Amino acid sequence: MEKNDYRIYFLAIILWVCLTPLVYAWQTNINTSYADVAFSGESSGDWSGYSVSLAGDVNGDNYGDFLIGAYRNDEGGEEIGQVYMLYG
Repeated sequence: MEKNDYRIYFLAIILWVCLTPLVYAWQTNINTSYADVAFSGESSGDWSGYSVSLAGDVNGDNYGDFLIGAYRNDEGGEEIGQVYMLYG
């Protein structure tokens, strides 16, 4: 998860009131206005960002990679779920 003494932090924010969940990622300062990137779920009800996990260095670039789960995603079938991999 570290490269050149920088740490990347993820915060999963789940909004249940008819909104699509968001996952924010940023370096050092925990303030969403400083987020380097925001990932929006495909649709409300997918529960994107319900789980965020370290995946290790999957692609061998010496950066830690992350998984974001959307366990109620319907793309492959009714509520079959989906996982998004983010390369560090």
